[in-house]
Amino acid sequence: MAVVITKRRKAYNVIYTIQNENGDIEKRYETFYNREQALKRKEQIDGGKRNKIIVNKNTLFIDYLNQYVSVIIFNDYSISIYENKQSLINNYLSKVVGDKKVKELNAKTSKQIMHDLQLLPGVPLRNQISNDVICASAVRGCLNLLCQASDYLVDHNLMKLNYFTEYRPKVSAKNQESPSWNLSYWTRLISNCTNEKLFILLHLCFDSGLSLSEVRAITWSNLDHLEDGYIVSNKRIRRLNKNIVLEMDPSSIIQTYKKKGFQNTNTVVVLLKNKQEKKVYLHSQVIELLMEWRNRYAQNRCDDSTIYSLKNSLPYDDRIINKHFKELINKLGLPGLTLVKLMSFGRQKGRNEVLYRDVYYSSLGRPLRCKKPDIDGVRDFLNCRQVMECKEKWNQSFKEKTSGLLPKEEHSDFDALVDKLKSDPSLKRELLNKLLEKR
Repeated sequence: MAVVITKRRKAYNVIYTIQNENGDIEKRYETFYNREQALKRKEQIDGGKRNKIIVNKNTLFIDYLNQYVSVIIFNDYSISIYENKQSLINNYLSKVVGDKKVKELNAKTSKQIMHDLQLLPGVPLRNQISNDVICASAVRGCLNLLCQASDYLVDHNLMKLNYFTEYRPKVSAKNQESPSWNLSYWTRLISNCTNEKLFILLHLCFDSGLSLSEVRAITWSNLDHLEDGYIVSNKRIRRLNKNIVLEMDPSSIIQTYKKKGFQNTNTVVVLLKNKQEKKVYLHSQVIELLMEWRNRYAQNRCDDSTIYSLKNSLPYDDRIINKHFKELINKLGLPGLTLVKLMSFGRQKGRNEVLYRDVYYSSLGRPLRCKKPDIDGVRDFLNCRQVMECKEKWNQSFKEKTSGLLPKEEHSDFDALVDKLKSDPSLKRELLNKLLEKR
């Protein structure tokens, strides 16, 4: 069994093959953010020790934790849980355990580990404000891993007691006055929404009772029964780690969406099959809204594409949805709420034991119409569109003028020239000056 280590950005992937229960050969990927850990894992697999933990009282506790996750967690749990436990070690536990050995673990050292753990800063995330203190969920995850790993040591007579079970993490008190969805909030939000995609998605979240991943995955073929008053839900869209996608059953994956310019990300958007098909009956106003949307784009539609993907066939990205939703509530000055709470709010009952969605749609006296954007919004959209068109025209003009400078059969040289021009602005200006002189 050949084991290969590949480097991707700041991560190291240990790649190897195994034989599953059916006798088929499968490829496995394990991600590490330290080359030494990746090399240790490679040696462990090459030596045929993938299913065995080698530990004694003089073993470093952090090395034992890595073995426990690589063997026990990897073989007994899903790949997502395995990656979560590995990230807890890399981001937190490796910084507080230090050089402690298994024999040095006692009530005092375990208490010190948990104390130091709570003083660690949160891991910075891309495009998000970093936390000054580790979050409560990470503390619980680390404690759960320490308890599991210590139980193994106790069972093998390497520890007298599991000292981590005596620790109880602090529970933050919930704010009882936190804002919640109500009909007034919903009415103001939806009546001021100027984004048609978001407008339709919000109504489906409120009226259908489906999860956000299922609402985003509604395709044109799911609208074939609108005349009967319902839609079909048999798919869901999720953003998953690429390593997890490789471990999934290929028959459950309908389509994987690749976005240009984001090839180096660790995640990918996947359209998946649901195990069960649902018939979702909607109110007449929402049915009419979907009919109008379907008729408007009947010529350009593809049955397998989602109802939100019109031009580039890409789905309504979860990050874009959250961005548009936050922009809307910030513009209106509304308190921050989540779409998950919106879906549960539609299924809740009011004072007269009537669902809120029934109360809202029964009170409407006109068809649903998305509000037209104001002048400033239209101007910003057109300005952005004009800038993109100008860039496309300039790039096309640049390619036409430079295509004759190099032999047509040498495309590699032309690509190298373009890359050089992108990285060196002075060379770009010099080339443009020469082109202008020829004119």
